[in-house]
Amino acid sequence: MKKRWGIILTIVVLLLLIYVLKDLDFIEISNLLKDMNLFYFALALLSYFASIILWNFRFQICVSSLVKGNYWFLLNVLFAGIFFNAITPTKGTGGEPVRAYFLSKKYKISKTKFFGTIVADKVFHLIVFIVFVILSALFLFIFLNIHPNLKIIFGLFLVLFFILAFTKIILAWKKIKFNPDYLFPYLYKYHFIKKYFKSPEQLKNYINKKVKQFKDSFKDSIADKSKFFWNILLSIIIWLVTCLSSYFIFLALNAKVSFLAVIIAFTISTLMGDIAPVPGGIAITESTMFVIYSAMGIEASLAAIVALLSRAVYYFF
Repeated sequence: MKKRWGIILTIVVLLLLIYVLKDLDFIEISNLLKDMNLFYFALALLSYFASIILWNFRFQICVSSLVKGNYWFLLNVLFAGIFFNAITPTKGTGGEPVRAYFLSKKYKISKTKFFGTIVADKVFHLIVFIVFVILSALFLFIFLNIHPNLKIIFGLFLVLFFILAFTKIILAWKKIKFNPDYLFPYLYKYHFIKKYFKSPEQLKNYINKKVKQFKDSFKDSIADKSKFFWNILLSIIIWLVTCLSSYFIFLALNAKVSFLAVIIAFTISTLMGDIAPVPGGIAITESTMFVIYSAMGIEASLAAIVALLSRAVYYFF
């Protein structure tokens, strides 16, 4: 179901992109690039790198319930995770197991335990991200003077997203209360599982053990009030600094745009990229960012360059 809706959203965004691109002046784009202020573009690069540095601090705090991780090793692991997030469909789902694997290999602690702390790190990001999505949607619909049809389209996107998210939460909650004991004998019929477990009971004990390890490490990372506060605060700063990168690109192109407008466009486009069924949200994130900037009244040529350069900074790292 998620894949089907992702395909529909992808088609709609691409149609919007084609509609806006038809009047694009590529000579003007060339002139804007020639006059780019490299100092501000360097600040855009530094700003994005700073967001990763801060993200790694949050990552270090989360894993501290298991190990006192070396900051620079964790940064390498984080970059590995970011890389896999960028090449897997539905952005942000491939890097977490990779990070858990490298941490387990380094510190000789269960991958499941590390995975619990990494999911906690993800949760801190999602809490802040959802708040920014809601606030961005409110500003987009209430305060910005954009075409009513675009408001309807973006509104439908967001309503659809929250319906899917709510449905997923309900289904996940039902699965948590559901007793899956009858599945173990069925799973044990597969040869590749029989190779590792002598009986369905052993398989059951192994899975229950791993689930408990995950829950315990997740709880340890998220339950501490002090850690929770600092991780949420770091998540807010990380998001603002990431948006600041796009704002510096506007300044590099000698354009004055509200930082609030940048936050809105960056947040909504990231949302669209996250739910799109393509690796790293490629093309969908850029297209959505371009469409939103254009809807805000920003000149199409400028909107196109900022959207592409913002993503180029991301792909660079």
